[in-house]
Amino acid sequence: MSENYSKSAEYSRSAAKKSEKTTSINDAIGHSKKRVTSLERLPQTEDVQKQLIDARTALGLYIAQMNHFVEAKEAIDPIIDLAIRHNYKKRLSQIYANLGSYNFIVEEDYPEAFKTFEQALKYRRRLKTFLVLFWQVHIMHLL
Repeated sequence: MSENYSKSAEYSRSAAKKSEKTTSINDAIGHSKKRVTSLERLPQTEDVQKQLIDARTALGLYIAQMNHFVEAKEAIDPIIDLAIRHNYKKRLSQIYANLGSYNFIVEEDYPEAFKTFEQALKYRRRLKTFLVLFWQVHIMHLL
């Protein structure tokens, strides 16, 4: 039974990536939700937990691209502590960027938003990723 969930999770990951490349964000969101469901049904080994962090982070980012920041935050909420516990720097940058967007747009808590963006930038600098920069430009565009 676990093997079926593993296969489902892998298929959904591939389908979401393919949908992303064809700019079908709605399809990417649907596939990502299926991936999360499949991963949550597997025994929670360290590897599965990291895959779940990956899946929920991707889901949150896809949803945020649709400017649905409340739903995006709901997607990442269950894995924030898990990512911190695993010190999963690659995803923490993206998680904090997503949280910063939520704090900025939804809560209008600008001090907290900038504090959270600083956390994202701290991890981005270590990883040399540009996703956080993208979100900062995206937020400024919304203003």
